[in-house]
Amino acid sequence: DSLHTLDLTSNLIWMEGDAFNIFEKLENLEYLYMDDNFLVFDQGLPPQLGTLSKLKRLRLSYNLLGGQLEGSHPILEGLTQLTHLELESNFFNGTFPGETLGRMDQLVYIYMRRNDMQYNLDWLSGGRLTNLFSLWLESQGLTGTIPNDIGLLTNLASLSLTDSRLTGTIPASLGDLTGLRRLWLYGNQLQGEIPETLENLPLLELAEFHNNSLWGDMPQGVCNNVASNAYEHMSLTSDCLNPDTVRCDDSTCCTECF
Repeated sequence: DSLHTLDLTSNLIWMEGDAFNIFEKLENLEYLYMDDNFLVFDQGLPPQLGTLSKLKRLRLSYNLLGGQLEGSHPILEGLTQLTHLELESNFFNGTFPGETLGRMDQLVYIYMRRNDMQYNLDWLSGGRLTNLFSLWLESQGLTGTIPNDIGLLTNLASLSLTDSRLTGTIPASLGDLTGLRRLWLYGNQLQGEIPETLENLPLLELAEFHNNSLWGDMPQGVCNNVASNAYEHMSLTSDCLNPDTVRCDDSTCCTECF
């Protein structure tokens, strides 16, 4: 019971049923890394994880976990010290636990792409997650608009909302995230112009807007900011092959036109 860190990433471990009981004996565990294994459970997170009340980092991406998160046996709401939550590429479905996550203001990282949950981004309203540094979501079940309150998440440096069904416009409040470095919004149904307020992001080194329904000029300050940051994978993309969409010169501004 003195174990604080357990890292079993990419070990081809098959775990199901009573095998999860081992976690009931690890009540002092703070860091659990079991990405890329064969953890099998079809009713959300295994209930045995609920005993890990001191857990700070939970990484269970690329497993065989499915069902409704926070359904009949809520787990996340009891992990009050959790700062890192990574559950990408599993088989979770039903309703996204936004109400729970929206109250967990200690969260720094949320990686929950490539699941089958249905949700919108209303749980970000109110701007309570002020410690959030990185938010990655991607799902055909993600609908609605990007809330203006996203500009209240002042520590956000990495935002990925890709290949989903988001509509509406890109909120000007994104320009309030002065520490934002990487922004992925491609593959949605966003409309309108790319806000000039994004010129207020001096650290921006990657911004990908392609495969949307945007139009107008790419703000020159966005071009300048991305070009001025010495990032190996610098990228600025948009639907600029058609002059009726985004106007962005692929020789002096955008790195790629679609």
